[in-house]
This record gives sequence, structure tokens and C-alpha cells, in this order.
Amino acid sequence: MRMFRWSFVALLLLLTMCDGADLSGAWIQKDIKWVDVPADIAAHEKVGNGGILHFQDDGSFALIYCTIGRRSKEYKISGGDPREVHRGTWKRKGGQFAVTYRLVEKTIRAVGENLQGAITDATIEVRQRRPVTLIFEKKAFVRRPELDKSAAEAALLAR
Repeated sequence: MRMFRWSFVALLLLLTMCDGADLSGAWIQKDIKWVDVPADIAAHEKVGNGGILHFQDDGSFALIYCTIGRRSKEYKISGGDPREVHRGTWKRKGGQFAVTYRLVEKTIRAVGENLQGAITDATIEVRQRRPVTLIFEKKAFVRRPELDKSAAEAALLAR
């Protein structure tokens, strides 16, 4: 009976973990290749290139491709490296999330490239395991609250 009770509690938690309120914040690409920064530049720091999904409670969404710095459990988007920011909206669609977005900022552009990229529609799958994982463009993303402030600033600056 005790096992059944814990299973029921776990199921309830999983069902409520990714409703709209819990989706907000930054989600980092899971398979980033981290490399050490030379010690004379920043001891004990690693950097990697990857994607960040950023959701806000008001339904706004940002996809940020950038260089991310990591020191211990601190994460921050690099301010001096190239980045690409896509902005749009998100909404719940059954057990998934629908996003609509377009390119709004790119620090390195191809000659003649239109900054206002085409509108893209995509679906984000939620995998309810520990940790909860979002699947977007065949890549896995996990929640990383330490990136909330940095991702919100990057998304806001790209307006």
C-alpha cells in the first residue's frame, strides 16, 4: 500500500511539473560540449556553445544560440561572443507546447541576410522523467534556473 501511495504522489507531481507556470525560465541544451577556459583568463571556468529556450509566463518565448560560461553551478550567457536570438510566443497544446518564433538578432550576418527571419512554427515535447526534459528540434533541454536572468536579458535586448 505504501508503494502505491508514493507512486500516486509521484504521478501527481509529474502531471503538474510542466504546466504553463512551471515552464517559465531558462532551459539549456543538454549535450553541450564544455571546454576549459585557460586558467590565466578565468580559472575554474568552462564554456560551451548551445541553445537556450526561455519561456515567460506572459506567453513570450526566446530561442538563444550562444556561448555559455559555467563556473561550478553558475551559468551565464557570454556578452562578448556571437549570438543568435529568435523571439516569439508559446502556448500549451495538449501534453506538448506549440511555439511560433522568428530570428530578431544575429551578431554575425551573411551578406544580404534579412534580420527579420521567416516565421517558424514548432512543437516542444515534454518528457516527464527526472529531470523533466523538453525535446525541441531533436535536442534535449533541461531546466537551469541559474540562467534565468541572463536569458531574460538576452531576450529583452533583442527586441
